[in-house]
This record gives sequence, structure tokens and C-alpha cells, in this order.
Amino acid sequence: MALTTAIAGALATYLSDRGVDSTLTNYNQTAIDLENIKGWWTALQPDEQGDPSNVDALVENTEKVLATELSGWTQRMQDALANLRKDQEKEADDKGADGAGRNEAGPNLVVAARSEGRPDATPTALSSTR
Repeated sequence: MALTTAIAGALATYLSDRGVDSTLTNYNQTAIDLENIKGWWTALQPDEQGDPSNVDALVENTEKVLATELSGWTQRMQDALANLRKDQEKEADDKGADGAGRNEAGPNLVVAARSEGRPDATPTALSSTR
């Protein structure tokens, strides 16, 4: 019994540290928002669905929900990259202190360049040693 409690506690702590609970909450909220929009749309009469103002409201509300979800993903990715860069810089500093004079290139981080209006965007390599 004690072992089961310890494992459950460790798992809960791990998931909490990874932010799984807030991620699941956000996903559930997005799903609920999209279901609400779908419910509103299906409740409209066919002639109301043909009304351009209702079509515009459908598109705008759906895009708003999806944009909110995307901004959450973008923020999490930016945070993860910032933490990775910080860790790489710390490793480079630690290696520099340990190896005094050695010039080892650290691992490169490949980041996909995603830019609006730039279909020719290519991945960019970010090195931990500058």
C-alpha cells in the first residue's frame, strides 16, 4: 500500500512539473469552445445558416478559438527553446571551466523557420557556442 501511494505521488508530482494538468485544461477548454460553436451553428435554421452575418460569426469565433490555442502552443515552444538555450549555455560554460582551453562545439539546435509570407523559409541552426 505504501509503495502504491509513493508511486502515485511521484507520478502526480512529475505530471505537475511537466505542466500536463494545465495543458489538459487548455485542450478541454478549446474542445468545449469548439463544441459550443458547433452547437450554436447546428441550432440555426437553414435560412439563418445562409445569412452572411452568421457565417461571418461562425468563422470569426472558430478562428478566435484556434488562434488562442495556437498562441498557447507558440508560447510553450518559445519557453522550451529559451530553457534549452539556457541549458546549452550553462553546459558550454561548464565545459569551458572544466576544459580550460578546449574548443569543443556544442550540439546544434535546429529550429524550423516559420515566417508569415515567407514560403521559402528554411530551417536555421542555432549553436550553443557563439
